[in-house]
Amino acid sequence: MEFKQVKAAFGDISNWKWFVLLSILIRGAMWLYLGYLVNLNLPGSEKLYSYFIKDDYAYFFDPVDNFLKTGTFSYFNNIPFTGRMPGYSIVYLLFRFIFSKQIAAYCVVGTQFLLSSVSVYILALTSYKIFNSKRVFYVTFCLYILAVFPGFFDLIIVPESFSVSSLIFTFYFLVCYLKEGYKTKYLILSGAFLTWTIFLREYTGLLIIIFPIVLCINEYFILKRGTLKAIKVVFLFCLPFIAADSLWVTRNYIDTGKFIPLESATDQVYGKLYSPSWSAIDNLCIPGGKTDLRSTYQALPIISGSLRPKTPSNSRSIYLIMFPLITLTALYI
Repeated sequence: MEFKQVKAAFGDISNWKWFVLLSILIRGAMWLYLGYLVNLNLPGSEKLYSYFIKDDYAYFFDPVDNFLKTGTFSYFNNIPFTGRMPGYSIVYLLFRFIFSKQIAAYCVVGTQFLLSSVSVYILALTSYKIFNSKRVFYVTFCLYILAVFPGFFDLIIVPESFSVSSLIFTFYFLVCYLKEGYKTKYLILSGAFLTWTIFLREYTGLLIIIFPIVLCINEYFILKRGTLKAIKVVFLFCLPFIAADSLWVTRNYIDTGKFIPLESATDQVYGKLYSPSWSAIDNLCIPGGKTDLRSTYQALPIISGSLRPKTPSNSRSIYLIMFPLITLTALYI
């Protein structure tokens, strides 16, 4: 293919296949190389496993395996699990219906990498719809395709990658709703992706309050469509979350007898590892630095021969999810 043809292909921003392909090639090469550097000194038999299997993967996958085996969504001892919302687990469940544990896990990684590659184009397209500028589209595309921190989690079994991609789709469909005639389908799709984002990372539940407030202000004060119209718009946006969370709350109440809208406190689910007393010991300071007893505890081998998952870190996810917002804000300024 000649250079002019390639230039013409990328000159049309609606030609999504070229941009997604470029995103896959660049991101794939970057993260495979970084993965090679990270695992350079590991034995050959451990490299692939060590690169993909990280952090709190067991909290998402083990309940699914127990559900398929015993019929109970449990982490251990057949106790109903409410420590994580099932937004990540359900992706693994879909692949487990067809494949073995290991292949299903790799399918999850592959899916989140592909979705992340698509989200690079979607974020750029969102910026174009907001600013109506091809230059902004290309700048956003280049910035996000090379973003090291969000992309780092694309090939690791943690929900951060899916949550960022899902939030980007949330913004995209919300912008489509505001820019393309206030079509109901865009509103519901935006709400559906936000629902998945919340079920992936529960603390993003604050957005189910913030977004409806913004929509209400737009309908009532800017468009002046009246109270009933504003209520209808907010209801349609929240409908996917209301439906999904109602099922989750019902399941939790039936299995535990408790009202759990999102997830249980960590010390109630995982025991002493997250108890206040254990955290106090973990934060013990000694001359020369901090003694991280939790990391030491988690490094102990378990029966399966793998390692205990590390403590989930909400802070890294906050940075991940804020990155698209910061990018758009920087472009606007």
